[in-house]
Amino acid sequence: INAEYMGELKKRQEQLFNMYKKVATEVVELHDKPGRMLAKGTISGIIPWKNSRRFFYSRLVRRLLEDRLRARLLAADEQLTRDGATQLLQAQFSKWGQSAGTDSSAEGWKNDLLVQRWASEDAAGLADLASEVATAAATRTVRALLDGAPSEAQRWTRRSFFQPSALLSVPADCPHLENWA
Repeated sequence: INAEYMGELKKRQEQLFNMYKKVATEVVELHDKPGRMLAKGTISGIIPWKNSRRFFYSRLVRRLLEDRLRARLLAADEQLTRDGATQLLQAQFSKWGQSAGTDSSAEGWKNDLLVQRWASEDAAGLADLASEVATAAATRTVRALLDGAPSEAQRWTRRSFFQPSALLSVPADCPHLENWA
């Protein structure tokens, strides 16, 4: 191979190297830039640097609050899933938003400050929600237990449990309570 050909080859390699280096640098610079991430849908908005601390603090507080509320519902019902608890929280948020005259849509649920406001203003509603979930879980458990009980016990217990006024009188058809009088 002659020297002239080697010189041209070396020159062409340098040209290509510089061109490939520019392309590679551009690809790397575009990869995790906010504009590109927004275009790809991996982020919902670009946060200006001067607002970033406030934004991420609000997001952290909201996520911790949401996790705490979700854990409260999950503790009330062991069969409830994480997604199910989130749906219950969103429904409660929507109910509060409609009564408070705020944005109770899916967009409102994305607003960290609004969710924090909801949790502080609707503490009674959230406590009621947790109580309703616990009651539903207990009812489900009792019904499951009753399904395996003898029919006489089922009749008496269902009437007593699901109709509390029936507890005021001893049912005549309950053989286990015949000595109470």
